[in-house]
Amino acid sequence: MPPTDRAFRALARAEPGVVIDLVGACDPASSPALEAVTPDDVDDSRLDLPPAPRDADFVARVGDDRVEHVELQGYGDTEFEDRALWYHLVLVLRYPRRVVRTRAIWLVGPPRPLVTVVRRGFVTVEIASYRLADVAVEALFAHRRAVCFAPGARAVGWTSRALCDEVARRLVDEGASKQQLTMALLAAKVGRRYQEMKAALRRLTMLGVVDGVIIEDLVNLAEDIKLEAWEEGLAEGRAEGRAQGRAEGRAEGRAEGRAELLSRLVTRRFGALPAGAAARIEAASPDDLDRWLERLVVVGSVDEVFA
Repeated sequence: MPPTDRAFRALARAEPGVVIDLVGACDPASSPALEAVTPDDVDDSRLDLPPAPRDADFVARVGDDRVEHVELQGYGDTEFEDRALWYHLVLVLRYPRRVVRTRAIWLVGPPRPLVTVVRRGFVTVEIASYRLADVAVEALFAHRRAVCFAPGARAVGWTSRALCDEVARRLVDEGASKQQLTMALLAAKVGRRYQEMKAALRRLTMLGVVDGVIIEDLVNLAEDIKLEAWEEGLAEGRAEGRAQGRAEGRAEGRAEGRAELLSRLVTRRFGALPAGAAARIEAASPDDLDRWLERLVVVGSVDEVFA
């Protein structure tokens, strides 16, 4: 399970109000109805039976007629639509008299358009998607339990240091849990503000405001998690592609940039390329390169990258 999923599910189970405030910040129109959700309304997120259960990120009953289903996406998941459709259908069967609303909040992505229509045969499901980088930090500040997501949000008029100092102060003032502090560091990583967030928490440690041992444990955890590889890989591939494209054609250049980047990232993570891998990368299509870059973030071995 990817690290952002683990962190978000732990946070959702321990503090469901954080998810309610995050959805309210992303979709203000839904906020009044969601405010009525209590911990007793939060449902079992395990959506099928052992031995191989599937877990949604967050499921809650809203009033008498609705179910709110939220997935947090922190990586490039090519199977997300099929998985979300499956979750949605299971919840419809579980609650045949309620309307099931499925939402996706993207730390890394996003899809376009932001309302994703998934069609499989005669079944059609709409997934409302939100990109954290498009949500204003002020909206998250207004929903105080969602402040831990602010380091990954849109911050017009804020320097990274000022934003992270403000987030750290608000988290401490609210008595933030370890789960919230972990999510703040992960959101800062995908928002390219990790160093500033880490420094802000350490400054509070020096002032004796927060426990330095806890902060260092969370920093070590966050630094062990490589969230940026998928997004950085595509960005660097596009940049190298543009440079090559001026001489040899934009499309060919982008492919070469991604191929070089993929070789570098695989070598950095797993060591020397296995026999035949270099030839496969050189001969790969742009779609293959993108798929392997996305897979590199979530697999545990070099063989799985090229499976």
